Amino acid sequence: MSNRILFRAPMNTKIPDSLDWRDHGYVTPVKDQGDCGSCWTFSATGALEGQHKRATGRLVSLSEQNLVDCVPGWVAQQDWAIKQGYRYRDACEGANAELAFLYVMANGGIDTESSYPYFAGQVHHGGKCHFSKRFVGATNRDVLEIREGDEEDLRMAVATYGPVSVAIDAGNDMDPYDKGFRLYSNTGKPYHLVNQLILTPLGVLQSQVQVGHEIHQPRCPRRWLRYRP
Repeated sequence: MSNRILFRAPMNTKIPDSLDWRDHGYVTPVKDQGDCGSCWTFSATGALEGQHKRATGRLVSLSEQNLVDCVPGWVAQQDWAIKQGYRYRDACEGANAELAFLYVMANGGIDTESSYPYFAGQVHHGGKCHFSKRFVGATNRDVLEIREGDEEDLRMAVATYGPVSVAIDAGNDMDPYDKGFRLYSNTGKPYHLVNQLILTPLGVLQSQVQVGHEIHQPRCPRRWLRYRP
């Protein structure tokens, strides 16, 4: 897609020793995905909320339920998904944030949290899509991608753009996680990125879905990750 752009680090830009976008009003309060594999929606809205704040100066909480309800049906209509043999799946079975970004871009926006509140975590599945342009809280013009495995570009993107949506290997090595910081040497395998978070401070993963609980019990199945436009 022409709207997917590879991130290029700005020249002569110094990365600060520490930076936490929560201190600058770029991050909404922590949300809870409940019993639904919708981590990808929280990761996507977290990044979009930060970019909307960067562009407008206003922090608006965006609707994860809008993505849960509407992305599966939108993907099912795309030629690239049909060619790859995609079959409609409930969004609580997992997906990836890139699909959310592309949907918001094609859809002309995403609704606010207040107009389209989250309930999938209680009922364990998505509902009927009822997006309304009357309640759009943010839009998206393009998707900026960071080279896979390039930690310096990731740090630079967080330092210069704001919160970034990331996917991590939340496999067995992370099962004992409870709190604080741990160093993991396992780099993961393709399509084993089973949990999506929002990276807000440099050096700190701040999930939008209660970090400790989510990492201990990741609920974003892998089956959607192979579908890419």
